[in-house]
Amino acid sequence: MLKWLGEKDPAKLEELFLEARACAVRHVGPKVYFRGLIEFSNHCVKDCYYCGIRKSNAYVTRFSMEESEILQCAMAAQEMDYGSIVLQSGERQDEDYVRFIETILRKIKAATSRSGKLRSQKTGAWRVSDRISRPSDCSCGLINNSTLAPYS
Repeated sequence: MLKWLGEKDPAKLEELFLEARACAVRHVGPKVYFRGLIEFSNHCVKDCYYCGIRKSNAYVTRFSMEESEILQCAMAAQEMDYGSIVLQSGERQDEDYVRFIETILRKIKAATSRSGKLRSQKTGAWRVSDRISRPSDCSCGLINNSTLAPYS
C-alpha cells in the first residue's frame, strides 16, 4: 500500500485505477450509490485525545441542528435519490438526547417512507421499524438515520 501511495508513474497509476474499477464492478456492479451524511451536532461528552470535537477542545465552535433542519436534510437526500443517510454527532448519553434520537428517527422514517409502507432499517444501535428499540448502552456517536436535541 505504501508503495502505491508514493507512485508517480502515470502508466502504473492508470493500471491501478483500471484494476480498482474492474474490482468494484465485479463486487458491487457498475452503479454509483450516493449516501448522505448529516452531521447534526459536534457537542460531545467524551474526551478522546485523537478527536477534534472532544469536550476539552476549546477551539471548536459548537453547534446543534434543530429537528426541522435535520428532517429537511433527510427529505433533500430522498429527493436526490440517495441510497441512505447517516446522521452523525459527538457522543451524548443523557435521556433527552436518547429521546430526541428516537423522535427524529420516527419522523425521518415517516417523512421518507415511499409507497406508504414503513421500511425496516437497522440504524447503528437503533432498529427502526414500527417500534424503535433502544441500545443497551446509549453511548452511540455515529448513528445511521438518526439525530440530536439542543445540547444541555
